[in-house]
Amino acid sequence: IVFIVGVNLGPVSSYTRSIVVTMIPPGFQTNFLSFYELTQKGTAWIGPLVIGTLSSLLGAEYFSLISIMTILAELLIGLPLFWLVDVERGQRLAQAYGEAE
Repeated sequence: IVFIVGVNLGPVSSYTRSIVVTMIPPGFQTNFLSFYELTQKGTAWIGPLVIGTLSSLLGAEYFSLISIMTILAELLIGLPLFWLVDVERGQRLAQAYGEAE
């Protein structure tokens, strides 16, 4: 499971970035992409913190199990949220906002 997630992490990151780019109003690319990168890099510490804390509490012998369960939890939380994004609506709103400015 970890191998599959690791192999697909790069393409998923690229896909989400391209989705975000299509929903940015024209002329605001720098602002939105800066915020996107800040939130992406700014939350990178959460996974290691959770795994490290659980490993300390439960013992190092459960490290592999904790890692796999953390990855699965992130997927189970993130995928439904990703599926709720209405890309076409976001593109329409971005275009309308860009024309209004």
